[in-house]
Amino acid sequence: MKYVWEKDKRNFALLRGWEEQPYCKLARASPLTLSVVVRHRALYGLNEIAIHVTPVIKMLLSECFNPFYCFQAFSCTLWYFEDYWQYATVILIISGVSLVVQVIEMRRNEKALKKTISGSTTVSVCRIINDTAEYQELDSTELVPGDVIKIPRTGCMMQCDALVLSGNCIVNESTLTGESVPVTKTPLPDDQNKQDIFDISSAARHVLFGGTRVIQTRNYADEPVLAIVARTGFRTAKGELVRSILFPKPTKFKFTQDSMKFVAALAVLAAVGFAVSVYLMQRHGSETGQIVLRAFDLVTIVVPPALPMAMTIGIVYAQRRLRRNCIYCINPSVINVCGVINAICFDKTGTLTEDGLDLWGVIANSQGIFKEPEFEPSNLENGPLIECMATCHSLTRIEGVLSGDPLDLKMFLSTKWDFIEEVSEDHCKFGMAVPAVVRPPFEGSLINVPIGPSVDPEMLPYEIGILRQFPFSSSLQRMSVIARVLNHSHFNIYTKVPSDFHSVLLEYTRQGYRVLALAWRPLRMTYTRVLRIQRERAEQKLQFLGLLIMENRLKPETTPVIESLREANIRPIMVTGDNMLTALSVARDCEIIDEMDKIVLVSAKPPPKAENLQCQLATDDGDDTDPPLTSKQEPPFLILLDTRSAVPENTAIFGSLTDQSHAPLVEFHYAEDLHRPVTEVTATHGPPVRPRTMHGNTTPQKKKNMDSSSWLDRQGMIQKLRFLVPFWKNAPTQSKNLKEMSPPSYDGNFHASRIGDSPSELKPAESKANRLTIRMIDRPDFHLAITGKTWGVIRDHYPWLMPKLVVKGAVFARFSPEQKAQLIETLQSVGYFVAMCGDGANDCAALKAAHVGVSLSETEASVASPFTAKEQNINCIPTLIRQGRCALVTSFGIFKFIAACSMVQFTSVILLYGIGSTMSNPQFLYVDFFLITSLSITFGYTRAYEGLSVDPPSVRLLSFITLMSLGLQLLVNMCIQIGMYVATQAQSWYIPLFKIHEDFGLLNYESTAVFTVAAYQYMVLAIVFSKGPPYRQSILSNPLFIINVLICLACTAIVTCNAFGWARDLITLVRFPSIRFLLLLHGIVLLAFFVCYLSEMFVDGLASRRRLLRIRKALFPRHIQIKDYERIREEIDKLAGSWPPLIRSASVHALPADLFNEEDTTSRICSRQRLASGNSTDSEEDDAVFPTNKKHRDNSALLEAVPNRDSTVAHLEAATFETPEPMSTKWHKVGPYVSFL
Repeated sequence: MKYVWEKDKRNFALLRGWEEQPYCKLARASPLTLSVVVRHRALYGLNEIAIHVTPVIKMLLSECFNPFYCFQAFSCTLWYFEDYWQYATVILIISGVSLVVQVIEMRRNEKALKKTISGSTTVSVCRIINDTAEYQELDSTELVPGDVIKIPRTGCMMQCDALVLSGNCIVNESTLTGESVPVTKTPLPDDQNKQDIFDISSAARHVLFGGTRVIQTRNYADEPVLAIVARTGFRTAKGELVRSILFPKPTKFKFTQDSMKFVAALAVLAAVGFAVSVYLMQRHGSETGQIVLRAFDLVTIVVPPALPMAMTIGIVYAQRRLRRNCIYCINPSVINVCGVINAICFDKTGTLTEDGLDLWGVIANSQGIFKEPEFEPSNLENGPLIECMATCHSLTRIEGVLSGDPLDLKMFLSTKWDFIEEVSEDHCKFGMAVPAVVRPPFEGSLINVPIGPSVDPEMLPYEIGILRQFPFSSSLQRMSVIARVLNHSHFNIYTKVPSDFHSVLLEYTRQGYRVLALAWRPLRMTYTRVLRIQRERAEQKLQFLGLLIMENRLKPETTPVIESLREANIRPIMVTGDNMLTALSVARDCEIIDEMDKIVLVSAKPPPKAENLQCQLATDDGDDTDPPLTSKQEPPFLILLDTRSAVPENTAIFGSLTDQSHAPLVEFHYAEDLHRPVTEVTATHGPPVRPRTMHGNTTPQKKKNMDSSSWLDRQGMIQKLRFLVPFWKNAPTQSKNLKEMSPPSYDGNFHASRIGDSPSELKPAESKANRLTIRMIDRPDFHLAITGKTWGVIRDHYPWLMPKLVVKGAVFARFSPEQKAQLIETLQSVGYFVAMCGDGANDCAALKAAHVGVSLSETEASVASPFTAKEQNINCIPTLIRQGRCALVTSFGIFKFIAACSMVQFTSVILLYGIGSTMSNPQFLYVDFFLITSLSITFGYTRAYEGLSVDPPSVRLLSFITLMSLGLQLLVNMCIQIGMYVATQAQSWYIPLFKIHEDFGLLNYESTAVFTVAAYQYMVLAIVFSKGPPYRQSILSNPLFIINVLICLACTAIVTCNAFGWARDLITLVRFPSIRFLLLLHGIVLLAFFVCYLSEMFVDGLASRRRLLRIRKALFPRHIQIKDYERIREEIDKLAGSWPPLIRSASVHALPADLFNEEDTTSRICSRQRLASGNSTDSEEDDAVFPTNKKHRDNSALLEAVPNRDSTVAHLEAATFETPEPMSTKWHKVGPYVSFL
């Protein structure tokens, strides 16, 4: 980011983009001179995304100054002074290796990021040199804003953001936007009078974004496709994604925070122990140097330096297991977080589904009736339908390879026809120049066939010459071609809608298929007029041929994985850049949304200005009659706007239901079949209103019995409303972690009544006579579906609705990369641990913002996420969660084990300090290295459990249950050590050896008894804290740990028994005179094992956790903390029937158009100079040839289909166009998503 000094304002301001200028200047842009290039480069810099690799020395120093490494260095120095060099050396070696590996991994990641992000290509740039515009081949890093570049015909990878000046480009933006279908980029409008400032976000259809791939370019007569550079470097769309990778929002993990707090508590205890040890040592007259060493030694016992390394053991093993499953991790610290994931956001294209579209089948129209679907179009008989599929495309051969729009390619390849390009006019049998010819396989040759009227028609092959193309137009949503069949018979002109057209189209569009309608008609005109005919005139009077059905297929692994996640109470969410209908269909198919659950579409508009807002409700004194709806009036909708601080608590803002001057603000629509009764409306005065019938109509007799303020008109729509539900009184609309924002204020008189959880809670604002109650009939669970446009409006104007939307939202479609990251952050703000799984650069920001990011590709997404899966499916997600849970439980267990061991050792040392003694170095080495270190290493070798439990592991180290578990273990161990210490001194054979001679300072009965008990307790703690199912497999499945425990047990028995004097002398222990006492000591240890094991099972077992939670809820309900999302979900369930305020629509036309709009604004038709080749753009002006009736310009599409899950309305219109001319043939494809392709 660059800032410039503004002299007038005398401050620094962000450098404005070069593209922020009027449209007219951009459309008339010309090549730059060298002086302008130098000036722009000084302002905007080189066109590169520079990733700087941190020097190794700087990395090492940064890591070395980590507090834990500093404490380890201090401890090792202290141990060397105490001649405890063996363990100190081991710690230094392990720490050094860990440090070096960490630095190497960090540097490798930085280099991978630089290699993935950085890159350049050769670009053809037009610049003015010596007053002459010349094209130069330059490196893309030398581009500056304002440069005019040539886009190759074969396509390229864009290294900057550029605006198309001429021609069309087919661009694959799947990595940037998630769009499953390539998009067509059209030239900028050349309206010279337009002075509006160009906004790149609202003109995306004209912009080639950096990081996207241009598949193919199109222009007339081989003219170059030109574009002008708008943004370079980090200012590009790709640069913004990289910035989000480099500077993500920091996330906090409760386990890490609690572990730091616990270490801080141990440090406080160490300070207390330091003071106690100084006092005890001084009391026994120890030297000052010895007092200092032993006091600091106690600090290293209480705060064990090996704790950070021990806690990474489970992570290291989990990372190794993930690598075996082809899941690679660049940030191992995130593995523990995987264990507590309870919400997963999935990208759709390439993640849940295959890349691109596949042909499902073709449904032909035969005499007004649909035939059975044909799954092999090549089996179709020769005729208009297969001819349409073979010709209506914009494919071309590039270096011998058939290339173009993938959807066109799939359609053409399904016919198994041949495509021949560059047919010369001299050898063409059509008698005219044709750019391309298509024909069935194994037909006659294109050349060496005599041409003329005397030629036998049977000698001519079955071939079709493509004469002219009308490219795909975003505004018309169709493309067309004009072709001629060699020796084709004369066809009649007719237009007919099949009797079951609506039902068939509805059936497939509701399942999320992309349905393209195919149509054709003959053109009777000369070859010259065919080349000059206006598009609007050509695309009339079409004959419907059938439907071409494309599908975005689910990957076979998707549905089983989603099912397993839902069974484990892990919430799957879809967030995609693709369109809403496809997303909803995929969500149904993969069971993100259950078959019986409802889908509610959310739409929102910005609030009107205060001076234009007039919202008044009729009171009892007002007129209760309903004004009739005229035919021009739109059906009224409920306008519901949640406000909490700007208006009184018993009021709400909504538009007048009879005044249509105010558009709805926030609406909730069912996306299901509209023919089912959903709501029952009951009035508290007058006869009850019966439930709506199957089709939403009521008979005249029923209408007579209804009150004058009826809710339903004859079309089943809401007619009038006398109340509004201010649902912020009942459900939390603000998360604790979500920034508080007050809603806007409005002027005017407001009136509403409130519906509570029960009839007794009703609080009418004026009179109970107007009170109404809504309750849902047979209401299953519902899920919200939200578009990126709605998300932006609600986030800007109604942020208090965000928690509810993310808690109930299941499908988020048309989301930009920034909005995906916003969704992740909002989910986190209500308490979710969120994972994101995606495969494109458009997912980078979300992958970085999530607690856990999983990339299914090795592109930019792989460097933005801590995990990269080699297999391109979501099978990695359950594996990752299972290994994360195993690693987290292992880390919990090892932390508790190390902390408990340090407290056991602390107790032993304090007891011995009381008699002026301590543990010897051999004893410390035996405990620290042979017991604790070896048990810690094999502790984490237990593999992950095969299934996913409904209950996730605890993430709070300082929770009541965890502290109670650790406290009981420490209490048992302290009691045993103190008891055996006292019992030793109470024996009849006891002699205080430490008082006899200084040589017995370390060799005495007390130290032997305390060491023996403590040594066994370390093994007991390792077994007790080694958890099994449902997160890890049984301890018996870990042979290394079992063997380790047995070896430790055997060695400890050898050194503590009287039979092996050499072993006892090696550890500096004394021999107990009494075998009976030795048996008593081992019996106490065995009893302690059973007590510790049973207490741990009772306190920290899964069933015990549930039982204790129920007891705590019963005894202390106010002290039970629940997540924000759980609280919001509970309150929404209580408001069933009143939130969300659902709107029922009788047809798709009653829904707001922007629910399914794929673009915010209608694309502009760009008029460009027509070239002599005869080819035309979609905006070609042909009025000089044929005077066109203007009323047909907006209704030239003779077949349109607009689907949604509620209903689908398709129109087949026919316009009259009679010109008895010689016949050529014209085919079209139309459809709901890409109407005419």
